[in-house]
Amino acid sequence: MLLSRSPQEGLQVVELTATTVVLIFVAFFAYLGYRRDVRRNLVFFFGLLVGTLLCQVDSKPLVPVVNRFVRLFLFAAKGGVLADNPLPIWEAVKKRPPLVNVDDPQNMLWFNTAVFVALGVFFYWLGNRFWRGGAPDILAMARSRLEGKKSKKSVNRMVSVFFTQLTGTVVGGLNGFLVAMFFIPRYLAATKTLVVIPGTAAWDLLTRNLRYAIVVVLLVFIVRGWQQAKKR
Repeated sequence: MLLSRSPQEGLQVVELTATTVVLIFVAFFAYLGYRRDVRRNLVFFFGLLVGTLLCQVDSKPLVPVVNRFVRLFLFAAKGGVLADNPLPIWEAVKKRPPLVNVDDPQNMLWFNTAVFVALGVFFYWLGNRFWRGGAPDILAMARSRLEGKKSKKSVNRMVSVFFTQLTGTVVGGLNGFLVAMFFIPRYLAATKTLVVIPGTAAWDLLTRNLRYAIVVVLLVFIVRGWQQAKKR
């Protein structure tokens, strides 16, 4: 069962299996892939794939480079570059424990996470840097076609856009799968996760903040109406 509820001491216990969490990741990133340019999705996918492959070997090829860079940074920060006798400063820096310790599982977990996230953020930025535009809106194209004249050219364009957005959605779903494949085994190691929701407390919280939600919705409609008025 993907999702189940069972009463326990007056609380509502929601059980989320690993499959449910993976599907949430895949669905969320598939939606992002549908909204973004397919080329940006492919660049992001490449970054996540590289991060996944590196983390399969605990990013060990990067450990010496990172530790060496940190020591050089500490050496420069302590004035070793400008010192008349830099040898004592370098010896003091060498005695410090390395930033990344391959014998410490917790340390390697954080290092792998940092590598994976850094690669994902970098390639996400790289895709946005080269391709700023979003994906074509096939629903808007369909509406305009229904309102206007039908032509073979518009049909071919819609088919091309459909397959482009389908590709972007699939690649986005793969991105979500790679993210889930990295985080779930490392941070949700159990077979299922229990989300405990106190019923009355949750209801009180929702009713107490309802007025703020209404204000936010009204502001969104006002801003949207103002933008539409400017376009006319």
